[in-house]
Amino acid sequence: MRTTSLAAVSSSCPTTTKPGRAFAAEVKTAVPGAVIVELPGLLPKGDIMDWQGTADELRALVDAALNPPDKLLPFVDAGDWEGVETLPREWMLEGWEPKGSCTYLTGIGASGKSLLAQQRMTCSAAGVPFLGAAVTPGISIYITCEDDIDELHRRQEAINAALGISWSDIRGRLFLVSLKGLQNNELCTFDAAGRMATTPRWEELRAAIRSIGATHATLDNVAHLFAGNENIRNQVAAFTGLLDRLAGDIGGGVLLLGHPNKAGDEFSGSTAWETRSARASICRSPGPTRTALQTLMRDG
Repeated sequence: MRTTSLAAVSSSCPTTTKPGRAFAAEVKTAVPGAVIVELPGLLPKGDIMDWQGTADELRALVDAALNPPDKLLPFVDAGDWEGVETLPREWMLEGWEPKGSCTYLTGIGASGKSLLAQQRMTCSAAGVPFLGAAVTPGISIYITCEDDIDELHRRQEAINAALGISWSDIRGRLFLVSLKGLQNNELCTFDAAGRMATTPRWEELRAAIRSIGATHATLDNVAHLFAGNENIRNQVAAFTGLLDRLAGDIGGGVLLLGHPNKAGDEFSGSTAWETRSARASICRSPGPTRTALQTLMRDG
């Protein structure tokens, strides 16, 4: 026969029953199999003798405490969508960067990814189109591990001139961070079992983005920020999932920069880079006289 110890506490007056709750918690810790049963409607400072419920109600409460429901996945009954208007997809960059997701931007070295990404963040900060595509205006942040702050300053001056905007147009709207030369820039690590753990740099990065209220964030680039094995699918999926969650948390989008592999594929490593994020790639036409950015292609 199974014996279970019960401790009754009021669910309506947690402050006045604080000592009782503390005692119930001690009992639960000390007695194997003990559970705490909440008695709804119990008066302040009352005990189980003062409860006005029925035996059947008490039995139901005890059964619920002894047999908590299984934790279920957050499923949706598709039939419940009958008559519900379908919401349009939201974009941070129209047709290219979906809201609430990480977008992976790749291109060969020296093709202009970093300059393009800084311009992309400038456009959302200033509320002007990016290469003819509409952006959702919002506070933007560009975080790079590859260039120092003086180089970002030079690029920003050229970007402002090209876009016809002033410094005042982006004041309080565009923030630039250089992590060049710093150690431990990886955002997560993986143990021998492949489990991911975030790092202090991740906490600093997330706190910085939240502190300014940014809805557009660029991370440059994956070689510095991802410490896992780019050929192991679950590690890639966990990392991109982390950035997807960040995009959702800030109500915006995250743009991640990377390089193709030596064979010329548009991404390096596992195909999870391709399947776990929206993806864009920069292509530059070959030839000695055509060195400017030629094409921006969207995949998927």
